[in-house]
Amino acid sequence: MFNNPDLKFKYEWEKGVPVASKVEELTLTNTGPLKTTLGLKIEPPFSCSVETLTLEKDAQDTIRVEFDPSSKQDRVSDTINGKLVISHEGHPHKDIVPLSGQVCFPNLQILPPKIDFGCILNDTGKKKYLTLTNVSTMPVAYEWSFLEDAPNIDEQEEIDADNADKKKKKKKKKHLPINEVFDILPVSGILQPDQSENVEFTFYAGNGLAYSGMAVVSVDGGPDYDVPI
Repeated sequence: MFNNPDLKFKYEWEKGVPVASKVEELTLTNTGPLKTTLGLKIEPPFSCSVETLTLEKDAQDTIRVEFDPSSKQDRVSDTINGKLVISHEGHPHKDIVPLSGQVCFPNLQILPPKIDFGCILNDTGKKKYLTLTNVSTMPVAYEWSFLEDAPNIDEQEEIDADNADKKKKKKKKKHLPINEVFDILPVSGILQPDQSENVEFTFYAGNGLAYSGMAVVSVDGGPDYDVPI
């Protein structure tokens, strides 16, 4: 028998603190009339301190079971489930200890997930809004930027027919950098758990062109979120 029916681990991100494994102890007791040898099987991101364990009658021993939260590379909060399988030498019976590892990072919910300004008149502006919500258990510090290497424009082309040789000439219209066409306010901020904030996007139309690009909100300790505009 063992002292815990299941083991639960919880990791919460802290700024400037290296990620470290979470450890729980499990005490195993031989309640049978004979000496027994146990085999312990577990899979990452969980691990245990021993693979086999021999217990005399009425004896007990304590093992360390670890959970490695660094396996969650995407920095999205989640719960990872696993199990510790305990087999008995010379006996078909197996015991199962459920394992649960909760990882908590600074995370945001973004609604709507993209911004579409549609069509507007040349040399005018239009505003759209999205809502950021802190869905994590800790404050979220965020900052907006534009993805520099994203395509920032779909250029419309003027085509003139040449009656002499029927060749088509293409004239590209001058376009502006993405950060001069779109604006975001506020560009950065801190949200407390469950707090929401409206973010204003402005599009300045010009040159008869269709602009598109990618805004990125970076979370300190969390992931980057892409918002197509």
